[in-house]
Amino acid sequence: HPAAERWAEIVASSWEAGEKAAFLGRMEGQARESLREVASAGLGRNLCLENGEGMAFRVVADLARGIGGGLCLDVGHALRNGEDPVALARAHWDQIGVIHLHDVIEEPGHLRDHQPLGHGLAPVRELIELLRGRHWDGALILELTRRDDLFASVGWLQGQGLWP
Repeated sequence: HPAAERWAEIVASSWEAGEKAAFLGRMEGQARESLREVASAGLGRNLCLENGEGMAFRVVADLARGIGGGLCLDVGHALRNGEDPVALARAHWDQIGVIHLHDVIEEPGHLRDHQPLGHGLAPVRELIELLRGRHWDGALILELTRRDDLFASVGWLQGQGLWP
């Protein structure tokens, strides 16, 4: 998550729009410079940058492109950012090497991610059909915080005919 936590705080702050844009531009520049240093160690395509909450996917994609790195599409983070994970997968297909898959549920006042599949907003079927249709060979990670949620998600995927 290149600077995502601080990025989200600044985006949500009461700063004046020009001040926010200038500061975020400096943050992006610093992230770009730091990532170039890391990439110069020879990691190249093995380095996948993950979209985080509050940071637009296009910013992360630009940072990754700048160092010749890949992308980790986190489905829940995309949804929390108001972005369509399937559209992002299509648009950045050649860069995505990892996908973190989990569901997002609506709660009063916010969205909660890292939830078991099949009970929320994640377009799981559409995403898996896209991956299968394009013969994707990257890493698909069920990113859940509880063991029971992992087994429930695998069971749901099997019941939907999506696993394996």
